[in-house]
Amino acid sequence: MPKQEITHRDHLGPTYKGVAIHALPGLHEQVYQFALENFETGLPVLELGAGSGALSLRMRDGGFSVVPVDLDGNDWNLDIPLIEANLNEENWQKKLPAGMRFRQIVAIEVIEHLENPSGFFRDISSLLDEGGCLILSTPNVCSFHSAYALMKRGELALFSPDDCITSGHISILPWWMLQHLAARCGLAVARCEGVCEIPVAGPLKKLFVRLAARLRALVYRPAEFVHPDGLNVVLVFRKRTAGNE
Repeated sequence: MPKQEITHRDHLGPTYKGVAIHALPGLHEQVYQFALENFETGLPVLELGAGSGALSLRMRDGGFSVVPVDLDGNDWNLDIPLIEANLNEENWQKKLPAGMRFRQIVAIEVIEHLENPSGFFRDISSLLDEGGCLILSTPNVCSFHSAYALMKRGELALFSPDDCITSGHISILPWWMLQHLAARCGLAVARCEGVCEIPVAGPLKKLFVRLAARLRALVYRPAEFVHPDGLNVVLVFRKRTAGNE
């Protein structure tokens, strides 16, 4: 059996000013909106898992100063300096400018690629100032689409055997586990929201999905999770201050 290449960057179609967005349509737009609501344009933003730079470019256009980090610069064609670092390696933070800390960090569709999510939260906490903000996203394995995929094929949405190999999706993290791991590192959740939908073809299938989702909503209604059937989940965290531990 030929060895399959792990790309880590899905080419799903959407672009921003010609730069590929390695995420589902609508995710970058929603994350950017969250950044406008929670970040300050006068402060640098550390972007972990910057991909080809679509979100970095969007944020720079919005007035943010971005410090992008990614595994390599093979798809990087922007005039924004990229820091190359493997987030799976120990002490990857040493690739950052010495002593540099941040009040705002964004990590979109990266934690599912990592071997040690708990360590990743510890790394982020060590870089984030008290009161600082982290915006993070990952596939929502608690969505209706994921539950349906598990029932039908024995796999979770965006975590198929093929996704594991070709996309490098190796860490399955429900929203409540992300909150738990973050809390252990002094990061309190401020917002948890599902975004993005899978287009459903055909009127009968659309009707079935709509009815099934409504029935599920009768029993699965987490109060702290807005739009829990979004295909991705975006969480906003704040690092607790010393007086609020």
